[in-house]
Amino acid sequence: MTRPEPRLTDLVSRWRERADGDMSDWAAFEACMLEDRALLGRAWETSDDAFSMLLALWGMHTETEHEATIALTQALSFCPAFAKLAETQARCPPGSNYNGPSLFRFKQLAQTARRALREATEQERAALDRRLCEAIRSVVPDLRALEDRGEPALATSADTNRSRPSLSCGARVRLCHSPGTWGTVSRVSWNTRFRCWTYWLEGDPTRRKAEDFVEERGPSAT
Repeated sequence: MTRPEPRLTDLVSRWRERADGDMSDWAAFEACMLEDRALLGRAWETSDDAFSMLLALWGMHTETEHEATIALTQALSFCPAFAKLAETQARCPPGSNYNGPSLFRFKQLAQTARRALREATEQERAALDRRLCEAIRSVVPDLRALEDRGEPALATSADTNRSRPSLSCGARVRLCHSPGTWGTVSRVSWNTRFRCWTYWLEGDPTRRKAEDFVEERGPSAT
């Protein structure tokens, strides 16, 4: 008798157990979720567990994903909890200064889905879960495609000293590939997946590596 294939819920459970609470542990995610990409694709297509789907997205990209999280929040906004999140995102767009957890991480979406499903009645829960899953797939039809796109430029970064990033917040920099374009580093974050530092400029949601910049160390550029 052929054993049934693991569901996405099963894969995510194995990953969470192996990661032992560290959802940014890329080695655990890769071993449990990406070992058999064909299996992962089938599990994604048939999943009826929205929380696990959003956790899988969180594991794939632990850091901020502005465009994807905004698109997912909008797709899921038929659910009151996500409608409320969409309103909050609109009031605090990327680059805003606000207290609290990031509104633009898959982690935030996973927590919102868990809360919504817990608050739903037993009669409503299964139908809501299926509808959430369908909406997630409408935005991300294949989790593997998101992984394959990844951030290949960051994978080649030489900025791999986790104890000391090359640039700090407030640094005035010039973009190497855009002559005459200057900006100020507004956020610095360790990229768990590619084991390097990544940087954001004020008012710009694009993440970049240190090699994309030349730091201005003298008087402010004009």
